[in-house]
Amino acid sequence: MDTKPIELEALNYIQSLVARYGYKYANLNFDKKGGDFFIIEEAGEFALKFLTCQSKGRCVYPDGSNVKINQDYVEDNFLVFVYVKPENVDETQTYLYTAEDIKTVWGKTEHYYNLRLQQDFNSIKTNEKYLLNKERAQLIGRLLANFGRSKRDEIVLSISDSDFYYDMWQKTGGLPCIEYIRSVFADEELSFMLSTGKFIFLLCASILQNSMSDYSLSIDWAFLYLKGFNYKDINVERFREGNKCFSDVAITYSRTWVNDLLSNEGDQIGFHLHIGDSEESIDAYVLKDGDYSISYVSSKDD
Repeated sequence: MDTKPIELEALNYIQSLVARYGYKYANLNFDKKGGDFFIIEEAGEFALKFLTCQSKGRCVYPDGSNVKINQDYVEDNFLVFVYVKPENVDETQTYLYTAEDIKTVWGKTEHYYNLRLQQDFNSIKTNEKYLLNKERAQLIGRLLANFGRSKRDEIVLSISDSDFYYDMWQKTGGLPCIEYIRSVFADEELSFMLSTGKFIFLLCASILQNSMSDYSLSIDWAFLYLKGFNYKDINVERFREGNKCFSDVAITYSRTWVNDLLSNEGDQIGFHLHIGDSEESIDAYVLKDGDYSISYVSSKDD
């Protein structure tokens, strides 16, 4: 995301319009194929559907301006919002372009699509159909239904995807699909690349998606991996615990469950993961603010 004042002004205003028309959005702390933010929608109990959105703000002077988009970004679930502010004019206009609009209306070079903004762009009759208003915003809902990509259908072995899921959980409470979690734990090298907090988060998500999971080996392997940690970074006694979900697939460490951690207002702020048997156990905590804690206990030491 460009940090020029006009770009920040555009992003803030565009997101206010998105919210006004009834859609949820999330800002991400990493770039996701041209996206400045995502418009999101719940797709079932845990899955999320999303549209990748790019925000563009332009001050238009007598010699005009341009908006340039890499062709590789323009897929079916891609939207571009263009905030146009002519020189010495208080009136601004915001336009919404779908992938189809970009491919058919914008100019094209070898690697980019290009939208030319003349000084009188906001007064040109043919541009009115792209103005973001209540009627035009209904298109967002149709696109979510037809092209919104659910991470339930994607298995991409990359750290950026773990960032995506973790960020979405922090902002919306949504969890990744079991297929993605299974693919991560099946790749030992990728598992070791995860930060410890994200590793705990994915373990919790796998247990919460219990009814869809048959991947019990992840729990036993994770216990052995976390056993060497003893990282008490947070005061866990200050949290209330909510709903508890037991794992039906854990074998060796059959006493395995996840509890919601709740704030005083009752909002979910994290998870408490317990893995163990009658002789040893691990309690791990992960919070939405990024903190985590791990403690190992063995009755053999008594």
